[in-house]
Amino acid sequence: MLKSEAYKKFKKFLFNGELRPGQMFSQRELCEIIGISIAPLRDALHEIQNEGLIELIPNRGVKIILVNDKFVIESFQIRKFLEVGAIREIIKKKIPDIFIEIKQEMNDIKKSSKVCIDSQLLKRALEIDEFFHKSLISNLNNSLLLNLHEKVYDRVKLIKKNIRYTSERLVPAMNEHIKIIEDMNGEQKDNSILSLELHLSIAENNFLIGDQEI
Repeated sequence: MLKSEAYKKFKKFLFNGELRPGQMFSQRELCEIIGISIAPLRDALHEIQNEGLIELIPNRGVKIILVNDKFVIESFQIRKFLEVGAIREIIKKKIPDIFIEIKQEMNDIKKSSKVCIDSQLLKRALEIDEFFHKSLISNLNNSLLLNLHEKVYDRVKLIKKNIRYTSERLVPAMNEHIKIIEDMNGEQKDNSILSLELHLSIAENNFLIGDQEI
């Protein structure tokens, strides 16, 4: 198995919760759990360690990084630099239609939430949330920035996976995203920068006190 395949498979097990923060494994144990051979796993683990998701501890094994306040603060610090920088560039031009489509989807989610907030609606909200933030970067057409943001968002996904979730955040979070998009299209487009900064700060604070952003 190639390194890239081992890398993707490890991430899959990490994000589905089979490998949890704070757990320690030998490389042999990981091979058995994930179903990969040792050589490509070793290569992949060095790259994953560079992303800050694991620690390679000599003579002990592989420790999944703890999701603590330091992890959250560092992840959001990088995320803010990337996403705020991205929106500064986007608002200099005509706003891509994709953001109007995202806004419509978020309004549909809000409408559905008045009937019932179930696991399917929460999943849908999480997916459109991630798509919005990744669209900020992808619309710059810069593969280096996109790759960096993907790695930072992997940290965010680990935070979301392992911190208590509250459905009460669904409508407020959708409203925050919608305001960012409306500001992007408004007369004072710089307001979208402030709206995004506020949204990311709210999300970071919610994670730090134990709630989870949608």
